[in-house]
Amino acid sequence: MNNVNWTNIISWNSSQYNAFEQLVCMLFENEIKTEKDFFYKKGIPDGGLEACIRLEDNSLIGIQAKWFLNAPQDNQWQQIDKSMCNAISNHYNLIKCYLAMPIDMPDGSTVEKKSCKQKWDDYIIKWKEYSKEKNNRDIEFIYWGDYEINKYLFQEKNRHLYNAFFNKPCISLVEHNNDLIENNYSNIFSKIKGSIPPALSFISINLFLFFLFISININLFSFSKDSKASLALF
Repeated sequence: MNNVNWTNIISWNSSQYNAFEQLVCMLFENEIKTEKDFFYKKGIPDGGLEACIRLEDNSLIGIQAKWFLNAPQDNQWQQIDKSMCNAISNHYNLIKCYLAMPIDMPDGSTVEKKSCKQKWDDYIIKWKEYSKEKNNRDIEFIYWGDYEINKYLFQEKNRHLYNAFFNKPCISLVEHNNDLIENNYSNIFSKIKGSIPPALSFISINLFLFFLFISININLFSFSKDSKASLALF
């Protein structure tokens, strides 16, 4: 399976930040939106959200993306906080909000310093209180890090996004799993073959080829019958 190097993402409108934002919004639409929902990408200014999904009951699910390649520093947390507060203030019907960054949050806290994950949890409490005060709503906050974005990016339906944003072909999870299965079968067959005496091994291989030949011919015969039946319908 591919291993994303985020520094290799293309430039979009002269910025990798913009490229990451566009990629996240496309994944957001592909993975979160249902047939009955309405998706729209925002321009600048964005009111705290890069994109929104409007549900049937008119409530909103939004996403904010930040191109931070390391755990956010205090000034970067202030940027995140400002975006989230703007999202709450400008969208009274917001019920769920995603934050996407190309990192998995470190959680190694010490007595002197809170971890990235702990700061995130603290900010969620703050944003929930602000949302209750501002709109009388309980908003759910969800984090998309490197793991979550990779998980969606390597889905078969999203592989074209990897190709486009990283300028190289994507090995999907399906192909990755198929390779594992094929390698396991090869290893198993080699072990079985190695444990069988030469005379029996010769017989086993020939029996395997015989049954393979029979199986192929049965499938071809079945396909031929189905094709004839299909043609008879016209």
